[in-house]
Formats: sequence, structure tokens, C-alpha cells
Amino acid sequence: MSKVLLSNPCCKSSQGHFNKHPALFVFGDSLFDPGNNNYLNTTTNVKANFWPYGESYFHPPSGRFSNGRIIPDFIAEFVGLPLIPAYLDPHNNEFLYGVNFASAGSTVSPENQQEAVVDLKTQLRFFTDLVKHYRQNLVIGNFTDVLKGVYEQGGRKFGIGTLTSLGCLLPIRAERLGNTCDEQLNILASLHDKALSKKLQDLAQQWEGFMYAKYELQNEITKRMINPSKYGTLEFHCFNVANYHQSSFEFEWMCRFQGGRRVCMLWCWSFSSD
Repeated sequence: MSKVLLSNPCCKSSQGHFNKHPALFVFGDSLFDPGNNNYLNTTTNVKANFWPYGESYFHPPSGRFSNGRIIPDFIAEFVGLPLIPAYLDPHNNEFLYGVNFASAGSTVSPENQQEAVVDLKTQLRFFTDLVKHYRQNLVIGNFTDVLKGVYEQGGRKFGIGTLTSLGCLLPIRAERLGNTCDEQLNILASLHDKALSKKLQDLAQQWEGFMYAKYELQNEITKRMINPSKYGTLEFHCFNVANYHQSSFEFEWMCRFQGGRRVCMLWCWSFSSD
């Protein structure tokens, strides 16, 4: 069981530079494994990081089941790429030219594996996680470019809002069984906010005079739901998700005065008070 996926993305390094070039993503077993199993707690039956493996090319042995290079190494050379690194190698963290997920002994069905290795389904999950990571970095990178453009024109003080629970927005819940929140989308929003906070802290150290105030939108909404009177609102009503398609989007957050009282209507989701 071996497979290669070749794509052509636009990648961004940790230094913030965009590079457009082919990227090679590899899935498979020992024919394609560049040494992922070196980093697994498994037996030597599915490891190749010892002599005589690699004797004609890699010193010391890399973990490839060959005396030299393997199939994806030649494919990478053909399209002008360097050797594609093993995903589990802790020394690799950028993967600008792709990554190799292959694991010797891997099968399509985990229950058929004889050793503790990375099955194909897990390899796919690794790939999905990596794509999410790059998309998140791309968004943060684009946002940083905007900040930099304003900073270079003299801007020094910035007000920045974080994301709310995107998975609980009315359009998302209205399309889901039971009108539930999309927790995966909420996790992505949370990861984005954490990455944004880290980037802002870095910029404060790198750019002279750069100052920012970060508005935690989700926290502020939650505080107003718990204690509305503290913020000048006497009453909150939850808008019925089932009626979403019959109403305008403005009902997600709308306040009005009724009988001398300020009444707000918004979408509702589960929240904690801690």
C-alpha cells in the first residue's frame, strides 16, 4: 500500500516569506517511509535506522528501507525539490516543500497491522492537521501584512478584536441537526485567537512604538449574558434558531427600547461563568 500526492500550494515560511513552488505529500508504507518509524516506540522489524540500510547514500542510516534513496526521493528530485522530510522528525517544523507521512508496516485497516506503526487513516489525519495549521498561519500572515502596511505609514496604536464562537453563529447552527454548534469550527476560532495573541506579542517586541489593545469579543458577549444589567441592558432574549431562515440576519444581535427598558435579542449557545 503506497501512495503519493503532489500539489502546488503557495507556502509561507516562519520568516513570513511567501514561496510558490510544488509541494510533495507522501503517504504509504516501507516503500515510501523516509524514517518516520525512527520516532515510534515499535520494534526493529519496522525500522531501518541501522546498517546496512542507507550504506550507499545516507550516513548514518536515515530509516529508509533501502541501501540508498527511495521512490519519493527521486520524484522530489525530478520536480526540483529537496528531500521531503519525515513528518514525525522533531527537527522539521516548516515543511515548505511538503512532508512524508509514510510508515513502514502501515496498512489501510489498522486492525490488520502487525506492528505499532502509523496506519493510512492516521496519516490522512496528520495531513489534515497540517493543512489547518498552514491555513491558520496564512490568515495570521495576511493580517500581519495589513498591520505592517499601516505601521509603515505611521500607525502606532491598534485596536484589534478577536473572533467569537464561529461554530455557534446562527447560519451554522441552522444547518446542523438539532441546531447544535460546530465544535470543530469553535476550536479553529480558538486556535486563531491564540496564534493572533502570540503574533501581537511578537510584533510589540519587533516594531518600535507598536501598541495594541485586544478586545476579547466572546468574553464580552458572555459577560453581558451573565450580568446584563451591569452593561445597561435589563433583559436578554434568545432568538429561536428554527426561525432563522424566515428572518433577517440582523436578528443575531439587535437591541431596542421597550417600555423604557433596553431589551436585546441575540443567538444563544452554551457558556460557562468561570
